[in-house]
Amino acid sequence: MGVVISLFFELSSRIGGMLSLRFDLNHLLSASLPTAAVFIVALLMLYRVSAR
Repeated sequence: MGVVISLFFELSSRIGGMLSLRFDLNHLLSASLPTAAVFIVALLMLYRVSAR
């Protein structure tokens, strides 16, 4: 599962960077959104494991 999360992070980070340059979006938001999404998923996974 960790490999899937890391691949999702890499792919979304690259796509976000390209889209922000292409459509002139906020660079700070496009750089921090994939990191925040992976962080939230990791916290949910940790919570799920510790709740058992």
